[in-house]
Amino acid sequence: MSLNKTPRILLVAYASDVLERLAQGLLTNLGFDLDVVHSVQEAITEFGRRAYDLVLVDTHLPDLSGRDLLVPLQALGRTRIPVVLIARRGEEKDIVQALRLGASDFILWPTNDAEVVAVVRRNLERYRLQQAHEEAVAQIKAIRKEARALEHRIQLLEQIARLTMEAEKRASLLPRFLPMVLQLTHAQRGWISLRREGDEGEPSLWLVSYYNLPAALVKDAAQRPWDDGLSPLVLLSGEPLHIERPALDKFPIRALGSVALLVPLKWNNQPTGVLGLMRRQQQSFQPVEQQLAVVAAGLLSGHFRRGVTKGTSTSPTAADA
Repeated sequence: MSLNKTPRILLVAYASDVLERLAQGLLTNLGFDLDVVHSVQEAITEFGRRAYDLVLVDTHLPDLSGRDLLVPLQALGRTRIPVVLIARRGEEKDIVQALRLGASDFILWPTNDAEVVAVVRRNLERYRLQQAHEEAVAQIKAIRKEARALEHRIQLLEQIARLTMEAEKRASLLPRFLPMVLQLTHAQRGWISLRREGDEGEPSLWLVSYYNLPAALVKDAAQRPWDDGLSPLVLLSGEPLHIERPALDKFPIRALGSVALLVPLKWNNQPTGVLGLMRRQQQSFQPVEQQLAVVAAGLLSGHFRRGVTKGTSTSPTAADA
């Protein structure tokens, strides 16, 4: 029950004096959303239709005693809802049994309006506080889960950083790099393409590393430049690109999944390759995942720069992969 929600109460009663005092007067006048049924069976049916914040149940019903409603409520998983028993004087045994079965309170009938109002409000407030507590506990658990997931990602990022620092050759780095980045970003497919000057001086992208790509596509990429339709745009802009369906359907990359994230790899601050990530399902890469991919791409670009410093190559092309 939220703070702004009008409490909904179910009154289960058959006796005319209870109905007249509560259903036709007091509870309605207090502004509660009130539903009234006259038997345990009708009450069970109502619980299948809507949620309630409080149940007032009389012991005098035509089918079963009011306390008999508590067992079906437990079977329906509605044990948190406060149930207040309306019992007559001399029915103390019924009250004790009902409290043992899970009733939260009782009203001795007949009584005055002030007592009814006090019991109703006390149990509604208790239920509200219980729900607020459960929501707070759920939020804390969710935060802790997110914190553990973030800690795991930070550890992965540290491993990627060590890998790019310690690997001497790109051929040993890239096959280990991609699976870790996919795990970091929760992607299902990934590839790295690097720019290479053609025989006529025209630059093109060539696939140098991949993970979980179709075999036919990989075989074709070994014979000709890599063309997913989007990587050239990323090279020109030098900026990451996050794209999903239906916009993705305009490009050849659509065959690989539903959501793509492409991040430029840079050397001397100039785009020289692309890190591509894909998800098969229609689930966007979250901002934190996009940022992690950018950081990972930066670490790989740093490896390119260190490779040049060591004299392993004159440019980060596919030829020395």
